Amino acid sequence: GYKRLGIYLVFLVLYYGCEEQLGSSLVLFGERHVDRGTPFGIIPAASLVTCNPLTILAIGPLFSGLLKKLPLSGFTKIGISFLMLGAAFCVLYTGSLLANQGQEVPLAYAVSSIVLISLGELLIGPTVFATASEVAPKAVSGLTMGAVSLGYSLANLFSGLLSQMMTVTDAMQSLEVYRSGFGTIALGAFALSALLFIITTRKKVFSS
Repeated sequence: GYKRLGIYLVFLVLYYGCEEQLGSSLVLFGERHVDRGTPFGIIPAASLVTCNPLTILAIGPLFSGLLKKLPLSGFTKIGISFLMLGAAFCVLYTGSLLANQGQEVPLAYAVSSIVLISLGELLIGPTVFATASEVAPKAVSGLTMGAVSLGYSLANLFSGLLSQMMTVTDAMQSLEVYRSGFGTIALGAFALSALLFIITTRKKVFSS
């Protein structure tokens, strides 16, 4: 019931706080450290973010059909979304470790990370909205759905805190700052994923 929705909203804030780094820290990282050259020219760093909606549009219907065949619990879906989030930032961390002498990371690392984050969105977003719709009495359905919108607003605040963690004050240390930030987020996401899978095994506690 509402207890379960409340827990989902906490994880929604944490997930989208990390996801919104796409429009801030990851854009700056792409500008400074990603080799954006292609046979068709150099891709603007801000354009990398378009991989997010393109992934959702291209894979969303397939994901939806697959999930209908795999009756996973809400906690399991959100746990998988955090697993993908951790993998995305782990990819960025690895790319930063393998950067060339010019401190440039191959474009594939940036694109892969954005695709993984997008796949995670396809799991957590619909799960939270479906749960809010399910538990909300008709008399307060608007208020319940408003709580989800509030969650996205709080995610914006959390995103700002994460961005500050990756603020570059010394250009010579730029790549190290991003690497540390990506590694921290990856570890946090993996830890939350593990917590969610533990909750899944005890989900009866949260059924009320």
